Amino acid sequence: SVLTFSVHKNTYSNAISCTIDDEHLSSPQDEQDDDTTNEPDEWEETEVPKCLGDIFQSVTGAIFLDSNKSFNTIWKIYYRMLKPFIEKFTTKVPKSPIPELLEREPETVKFEKPERLLDGRIRVTVEIIGKGRFKFKGVGRNYRITKNAAAKCALKNLRRLDLMKDLFFFNEKQKHISQIFILL
Repeated sequence: SVLTFSVHKNTYSNAISCTIDDEHLSSPQDEQDDDTTNEPDEWEETEVPKCLGDIFQSVTGAIFLDSNKSFNTIWKIYYRMLKPFIEKFTTKVPKSPIPELLEREPETVKFEKPERLLDGRIRVTVEIIGKGRFKFKGVGRNYRITKNAAAKCALKNLRRLDLMKDLFFFNEKQKHISQIFILL
């Protein structure tokens, strides 16, 4: 229960904090570099620490027991905290990056075999052959996460490329329009 949790919280908090600090927290510099590595066409996936989910689940259980097994109480408490995220994700439901990439570039996407890096992580390269040839890499702890990271990297860069094309065509139209006005 919450009361029991709060009584024992001080006993466990130091051990929990040390574990979280050692395994999952990073410096401000690491946070800036969190989603990309030094290479612009490589993306490293960040995982949610398992202990964070365990803490969330424990607090939920404590609230449930202290509120006489009331799901409404749990919902009221968590909804206030999570409301901005719930609203954001209900207005624009996020897609998984692999299906999104395969829908965007059908028949041109090829995921290469994974390669193990010296530090034990895995790298997967996704190649897109269409209007040009592009390679993007993902790095992660396992194949599933790494493949997602590679797809995210590809999508991010393809969106940038689309934006650059749109800006180029917009500028070309502007030049054309200004030339017409000069002629008039």
